[in-house]
Amino acid sequence: MCKEEDGGWEWDLDGLNSLFSHQLSSLEEVDLSGNPLTGPDDNTEPPPLASNVVEALEERRLPAIRTLNLAKTDPNETDVTSVCRALGAEGAPAVRVLHLTRISPSAGQAFAAAVQSGRMSELREVSFRDEDRWASTGLRFVVRGLGSGKVSSSLRVLNILVNRDDERNIHVEEVLGGLSEGLRAKALVSVEEFTFDLQGSGDSSPDEPLFEFGRALGEGGMSGLRKLTLSWKQDGRDLGALGLGESLKAGGMGSLEDLYLDISCSSSDDYRGCKVFGEALSIRNLPKLRYVKLKWSCNSGLGQLAEALSVGSLPSHVAVDIHFVVNAIETSNTAAGVRGVASAIRGGRLPGLSRLDFNGGCKGPIDAEAAFAIGSSLTAGEGGGAEGLKELDILPLVFDGDNQEALTPFFEGIASGPASLPSLHSIHMYVREPWAPHASAVRAMAKCMMKGKFPALHSLQIPIPNRGQGGMQELAHGLCSPHAQSLRSLFIKSSITLNPNLEMVMRQRAQMAALAAALSSEQMGGLHKLTVRGPIFFPNLPALSVGFNSGRLRSLRSLTLINVGIGDHAETDILCEALSAEKMPELRFLSLRQVSKQALQKVLGSWIERPPPPLETLDLARSTVDDEGAAALASLCRMGRVPFLRDVRVGSNKNGLIDSNVWEMLKALFPNTIQIQSGD
Repeated sequence: MCKEEDGGWEWDLDGLNSLFSHQLSSLEEVDLSGNPLTGPDDNTEPPPLASNVVEALEERRLPAIRTLNLAKTDPNETDVTSVCRALGAEGAPAVRVLHLTRISPSAGQAFAAAVQSGRMSELREVSFRDEDRWASTGLRFVVRGLGSGKVSSSLRVLNILVNRDDERNIHVEEVLGGLSEGLRAKALVSVEEFTFDLQGSGDSSPDEPLFEFGRALGEGGMSGLRKLTLSWKQDGRDLGALGLGESLKAGGMGSLEDLYLDISCSSSDDYRGCKVFGEALSIRNLPKLRYVKLKWSCNSGLGQLAEALSVGSLPSHVAVDIHFVVNAIETSNTAAGVRGVASAIRGGRLPGLSRLDFNGGCKGPIDAEAAFAIGSSLTAGEGGGAEGLKELDILPLVFDGDNQEALTPFFEGIASGPASLPSLHSIHMYVREPWAPHASAVRAMAKCMMKGKFPALHSLQIPIPNRGQGGMQELAHGLCSPHAQSLRSLFIKSSITLNPNLEMVMRQRAQMAALAAALSSEQMGGLHKLTVRGPIFFPNLPALSVGFNSGRLRSLRSLTLINVGIGDHAETDILCEALSAEKMPELRFLSLRQVSKQALQKVLGSWIERPPPPLETLDLARSTVDDEGAAALASLCRMGRVPFLRDVRVGSNKNGLIDSNVWEMLKALFPNTIQIQSGD
């Protein structure tokens, strides 16, 4: 809704003003979410957004509206207050879904008054989400309004995401107090999905109010709750976990099916709350529970939680995801958390473990001993292990200490066990520059593949190692083994620097040759999706292209090449030959990112010489598409060489967006052509 005008930004609300000036008797949904109404420039003064929406509400031009979504709009406080007042006015439409942000005290009072008036009696879903820069200090009025019982029969979904203010958490304490009162008054019994997020600014949440809120949840105030999502941080005491644990033990949430927890608790003396919560999970007091996600501080508290599962055990039908959150301050306690989970897995107390996520945190807190312990626990067998594990997400950084590398022992632990991981379908490793996995870690993972530890692996994402010797050769051997036949998606990312020396370039050439050998094996015959992300330097492109041109990728449906050195030089010839109907007869999606206009001309020109794949989508975003490129595509279209191509994606490159005449030409030929902005 902002447009650039003479080097600056100008609001363009003509369309909205025109729309809301008419009687819209049948309009049921207004969704303005995601439009930053402060404008692209922080100094841009926003227009009164609600002036057109509120005016339409007040003048009853929106009688049928049922959904109003202003989330992530960063409006001014007056606008939000006006919206709440309009919804409480006589003759206001019966809104059922309401998403608001930046709730000032006046807006909160207006919302509470609207609830008290009975004009929100049909409200089924309500969300209040703070913007990054604003704390909704009026939420205390909102939660007390909801706690009045005026919407107790209709409300099904309640989402509250709070930023804490800077002075003694007064704002948060009052919100917690209001929610606790509403729960104990049984004013929210109809709620089936509840999200309460206090992570906000990163400060510690207030201890006692959070404890009382946790306890109130289990006193029957949300007896119909099916999905619960909670997030907070506490330093020094884990009273939030204690209150929640006592809640679950009390049995007041017997309908709960899904439990999502993002809990950060550190520096506690005994982590009693974590222990009580673990006991509560294990005693099977939640008969309908089907899914638990624990995003938990990886410290002694997590170890206590895992140990407490020995009181009983979670049923095998309860899927459990564990996300280890590591903290630079508590590195000495990280091993205790990892070993505690490893012990629970080995002892069979997490039979429904479906996902492990090591993707987050700081550098090097997981040591080699703890890494081996959890790796070996996964394939322990004999009543333990993780036969149901489906996903494994890893940020190598968290295994990479100053004096050791622990990802290698993690995979060595997996390889050492007597059992396999028959349900594991995805392994995703992510890179946070400059840390990529050590070559020894890739070798250890490849050893697991060759030993058949991942017999159902469907998706593999792995960075090319930039430290140590080898790695890619062993990975290629793993990909060539019979145990890799199930692989359908492969993502390879180079972690080499943009300013390499000759040794680095030659090492990469050997790595590309190894990857090409893998792509040339019959085991890759079932691969559907392949992504290679560079930088791959153009002298090394032929080595990689040999794999593309092998004829083994006949089932490939999607190929994405990002910064792989495609140019108008002879090194691109083998790739052009591979991008053909003969070699890739099933290819429907092709993405060529960061390609020059000369290189693009070379690829498109090759499709005149030989039939291209049956492409439906051609993604050229952040590649240079000029008049000649558009003309080449047009020529292919008119010749009937790309009969199925409908979706062409073009957009940002180093020179900006494509010219308007190029855009019009492409749009006329390919109806689904879109421009992708920078960063998409």
